[in-house]
Amino acid sequence: AGEGLGLAPVAVAPDWRRRGLAERMVHAALGACARDGVAYVVVLGDPGTYARFGFRPAHQRGLVDEFGGGDAFQVLELRAEALPPAGGTVAFAPEFDVWKS
Repeated sequence: AGEGLGLAPVAVAPDWRRRGLAERMVHAALGACARDGVAYVVVLGDPGTYARFGFRPAHQRGLVDEFGGGDAFQVLELRAEALPPAGGTVAFAPEFDVWKS
């Protein structure tokens, strides 16, 4: 297993939507992760949006998040067999504790 990173959900100001900016930001972020050797990326966001980038519900790979995100918690493996075979809980930096219920 390798080390993973979290991708923050992407937001674009209303006047700038429908120009492909969000898609370019996600592709740029994933490209930088791949170049830096990141093994996998997780995101907590709309499954319909992130599926087109290859993300899948993380619970299908045995991963859960601290926030109970369900299908919105997704993972994209950037390196084959990078995910822990037994799954597990993905821990976030302490700065995200304010979002826990």
